[in-house]
Amino acid sequence: MREKNIDEQNIPWASFFCVALGVYMATLDGSIVAVALPSIRADFGARLGLIQWVLSIYMLVITGLLLAAGRVADIVGQKGVFLGGLSVFTAGSLLCAAAPTAVTLIVARGIQGIGGAMLMAAAPAIVTATFPPSHRGRGLGLTGTVVGLGLTTGPPLGGLLLDLLGWRAIFYINLPIGIGAVAYGLAKLPPLKFTKPGQRFDLSGTLLFSAACATLLTASSKMGEHGSSPPYLIFIVSAILFGGFVLREKRAADPLIRLSLFKNRRFTFALAASLLTFISGIVSILFLPFYLTGVVGLSTSTMGMVMMVTPLVMMSLAHWAGGLSDRIGYRLLTTTGLIIRAGAFVAFILIDPDSSLALTFAGLLLLGVGTAIFMSPNTSSVMGAVPPQMLGVAGSLTAVARNLGMALGVALGAAVFDIALVKAGGTSIGTASLSNHPAFMTGWRAAMGMALAVCLSSVVISHLRGKDPERSDN
Repeated sequence: MREKNIDEQNIPWASFFCVALGVYMATLDGSIVAVALPSIRADFGARLGLIQWVLSIYMLVITGLLLAAGRVADIVGQKGVFLGGLSVFTAGSLLCAAAPTAVTLIVARGIQGIGGAMLMAAAPAIVTATFPPSHRGRGLGLTGTVVGLGLTTGPPLGGLLLDLLGWRAIFYINLPIGIGAVAYGLAKLPPLKFTKPGQRFDLSGTLLFSAACATLLTASSKMGEHGSSPPYLIFIVSAILFGGFVLREKRAADPLIRLSLFKNRRFTFALAASLLTFISGIVSILFLPFYLTGVVGLSTSTMGMVMMVTPLVMMSLAHWAGGLSDRIGYRLLTTTGLIIRAGAFVAFILIDPDSSLALTFAGLLLLGVGTAIFMSPNTSSVMGAVPPQMLGVAGSLTAVARNLGMALGVALGAAVFDIALVKAGGTSIGTASLSNHPAFMTGWRAAMGMALAVCLSSVVISHLRGKDPERSDN
């Protein structure tokens, strides 16, 4: 139950505004940094393999620490962890902006990742705790709108800052946002602590989970390297670490996550559907730029504008979908959204070198509509299935599903594409796309077919989550 002293007429929107500032900053930073990598590499004169860690270390740290951050939020309170995350992220941004070397920048990005994990774990918990149950989907839908806004404005804002002020400005821009959000949150966020005193933090479980995630992400990234053999040994090590984590949680007096949560079908199947959704979704994002620039011949800027269709649609519909789930429930909306997403992959499979851009736009539009209809109701389903004292862990698990899904999607998509490409006589994705080689379209259809199969699996799992709980306005 939520605390009695929360004023539901005033607190939800004040809390949401603070959460929105933090979520926007973290989302904006992620999309901007990707745009700035070529400039960062040129400035430091570093090799590409090293510069790629500017992105990779951020994902590794966030994924490995999300569950720990969620558990800490449940023990000490969501407000403290969220504002601490904002502070760490802002300090990391300052260190990134002032970094004298590529290695220093990578370390600073790791610090940003620590703050990002704290932010991502606490944000959905704060929205869930402060909004009344009858408006939970609406609040989480608005959070999805903020995420879409960050993804949409990141590339153009990043390009503008790069042209005017250089790559360091993309980190300096976080300072006023972060400082303002911390000051506002100190004044407006309620305490939001639901766990009884005396709870201990599971350090052993944290180390096992972080190591398991790190090895899984490392193995997944190596699967996407052209010409390399699958890193079976690293996958085996990751599986052993995850097994050790499960055994540890079964025996721990105060575990990082109570495994009994997964006995709730609505909770478990919603998380599984989310994982599969991100696996399938990242495949299109991975290969569309090669098709649009290499095969179709669009300029990089035009390609970027085309790719903005999906986040723009998501941003426009997320709030509506979340509010609708408050009225009609989760299962129908989430399953319908995933069916629409499956239509997007059918459209992508039908694409060939002579196809009109209208077919690509149709696929991107369906992807945006389906994702918007699925995401907010599904998150609301997860957060509504746990008691208040586990909101931080539940929020962190939604983010873990997202990050691991994207990492696995990149690995699986790249592996399937590469196998089909080579069998059809191609050598590399870039060369095949630029020469309009039939091998590119063979790899394209194989990858999109895999994404369609995963998406259809998520449709089944979403439907099997069971009936929605009875609606209540209390």
